[in-house]
Amino acid sequence: MTTNEKIQLGISIFAALVSVIAICVSIYSNFISGKAFKLSLDGFNAERRIALKTERDNDHIVFKPLEEIQQIHDVTIYFPTELEVGVINITPPELFIYDTSINPSIKKYFEKKIPPKKDYAQVVLNHPIPALILLHGYSKGYASMSVGIYDFIYEVNRLDDEAKIRLKSAVLNNFHPDADNPQETIDALFEQFKK
Repeated sequence: MTTNEKIQLGISIFAALVSVIAICVSIYSNFISGKAFKLSLDGFNAERRIALKTERDNDHIVFKPLEEIQQIHDVTIYFPTELEVGVINITPPELFIYDTSINPSIKKYFEKKIPPKKDYAQVVLNHPIPALILLHGYSKGYASMSVGIYDFIYEVNRLDDEAKIRLKSAVLNNFHPDADNPQETIDALFEQFKK
């Protein structure tokens, strides 16, 4: 092999190495741009999520969007199957839940969970009951679907013969990305919650 051939072979190997490095850099930059796109998309969607706030009225709680510029089209509330409340659908203008529609089932749960102590009253001021809320609405010019885990906050007064309960509010615990099977999701979360 002549010197000229050795130089040409070296240049060819060097060119091949530079090409492989360029391909690796290209793949890495593609990976980084994919992550940047996902972050951008997540940010876009997060700005358009709708969170609910509640206000207590006489015998019910009223749901409202957290931001005044948002609109709600419908709300579906999934309680854990064990509580036997069922699925509740509410739509405007009546975005509220009466105590009588869910409290009897929740009362049974508290009577099992907090056994009576003779001659004593047991008071729990803020006991959460998780529920998954799926809502459709309109936010910042876009149709929006938001899924969140909300805690329905109860005041419990456990007496010898019964539990007296009062629904105080519902607060957002966390947004949840899974809406494929809401009932299974809240049932699994409730099992973790009970531990």
